[in-house]
Amino acid sequence: MQDMRKTIANRMTQSLQQSAQLSSAWESDITDLLALRKTFVAREEQLGTRVSFNAFLVKALVYAVRQVPIANSCLEGDDIVIYHNVNLGIAISVPGSGDYDSALKVGVLHNVDRMGLVEIDIAMKGLIERVRNGEASAEDLSGSTITLSSTAGIAPPGMTTTPLLNLPNAALLGPSTPIERPVVHQGDIAVRTMLPLSFTFDHRLLDGEPAARCMSALHDCLEHPELLLA
Repeated sequence: MQDMRKTIANRMTQSLQQSAQLSSAWESDITDLLALRKTFVAREEQLGTRVSFNAFLVKALVYAVRQVPIANSCLEGDDIVIYHNVNLGIAISVPGSGDYDSALKVGVLHNVDRMGLVEIDIAMKGLIERVRNGEASAEDLSGSTITLSSTAGIAPPGMTTTPLLNLPNAALLGPSTPIERPVVHQGDIAVRTMLPLSFTFDHRLLDGEPAARCMSALHDCLEHPELLLA
């Protein structure tokens, strides 16, 4: 191992050795959210972008963080720093000539809590393109306060992931590939689209109670997308 692969290996090992991390997993019904997204996709030309599902996910994560601010924190020495702004770290795969020299970088969307859905989508796509093309600035790669690491579209439907924390962030959200399954919905059996999610957090900063409240707020927002307007 050398270069980027060695750096990733060292950081992943440090993440496990220097934190008390654990993951919780659940499914959220995103059927209504996907229906809402279709109204944005239908206006792709007008909006200037085909708004991705991830933009809605980011907006829901911001909603959850507002309910439980400790989830948007970092450990600096012996100080727990709770941030007022949300700088979202996004795990971005950077393909190499083979799996042995592929890379994983964390690009950062600064102040996503101040952005609308369309703005988030455009900024996210631009960031991913810069990182993969080797054009990312120092600001693009630093300053995250919470992380998103998605395997949606890559992992098999319904698979749950447990990504490692991006230190010094206290929390990381790991969505995976949605799956359609029969569930009880409003008292009847119906086929709904379920999104598997995991939430990894550092137990040094978050206890189970605030972590669970954050997950509940995120779940509530995903299943009731009208809360994206809150």
